[in-house]
Amino acid sequence: MKKIGLCIYWMILILPLVNGQQLPLLQQQVEHRNPAFIPANFQKYNYSTQASIGYNLQWVALEDAPRTLSADFTNWNEDFGLLYGGNIIHDETGPTQFTGVSGKIGYGLQFSKNWLLTTSLKGGMIMYRVKGDQLDFLDSGDFTEAGASKLYPDISLGSMLYFREKYYLGFSIPQIFGLNLNFKEEGGDYNIQRDRHYYGVAGVRFDLYMDSWLDISSEVQYLPEAPILFSGNLVYDFREMFWTTVSYSTANRMRFGGGVFSNLGGNQLSIGYVFSHFFQRYGPAYGGSHELRISLSWN
Repeated sequence: MKKIGLCIYWMILILPLVNGQQLPLLQQQVEHRNPAFIPANFQKYNYSTQASIGYNLQWVALEDAPRTLSADFTNWNEDFGLLYGGNIIHDETGPTQFTGVSGKIGYGLQFSKNWLLTTSLKGGMIMYRVKGDQLDFLDSGDFTEAGASKLYPDISLGSMLYFREKYYLGFSIPQIFGLNLNFKEEGGDYNIQRDRHYYGVAGVRFDLYMDSWLDISSEVQYLPEAPILFSGNLVYDFREMFWTTVSYSTANRMRFGGGVFSNLGGNQLSIGYVFSHFFQRYGPAYGGSHELRISLSWN
């Protein structure tokens, strides 16, 4: 208990998620932010493969708030040190939307019995689209009334360092190229720009009594010309029966959630729900965010 208390204290004081958010915020998917992350179910329950599908409705108090549908697949082959998978994502925010398909490939370098370094490259294509009929601030006749779309490459790079399959530290850069799309036509133009993000994660997993687990972690996100954002997270698993999580970030965002596990012929089915809300005293009211995710893990 002293070790757990010290880790919580350290995470709160030292370890710094996002005032200038420009990427979909998938609350239950660290793999979305770092492609080198090995799914926790491998280290906890020895499941080497995980597939999931989720839906996120973010900032419900805002009109045309972000909505994201995603599907992910990840496999970690410990014998060959290979990490691979794929991802499909569709996101809509107001008059803009994008759909992306990507795959990842990574390698795990085992320095010794206790140390493992994984590095992964994720690449794919994203189709961005502007719905012109929803941009009512434009003059009649502008090109965007018919809408416009463009393809853009999406490259991400990540690395994770593990010690005794218990402690982990990682760094990643989603959208290495950034994004600067300019839709030009005779009637005018529309620009979409996203800056490069930088993510860091650190954590530790405790194997508790009765086959239960406590995962303590923290994330930091840096976006140029925006405040650095930190979050601290706790996840508790009880005997592959249920899990619960709580999180707090320096943007005064609280996150609560939980789910249940079910055994399907030796495979693990997880159904989880997470709710988050901003509790700032001043500024606009964004409302809460809701995410539902279903995952299946197997060997």
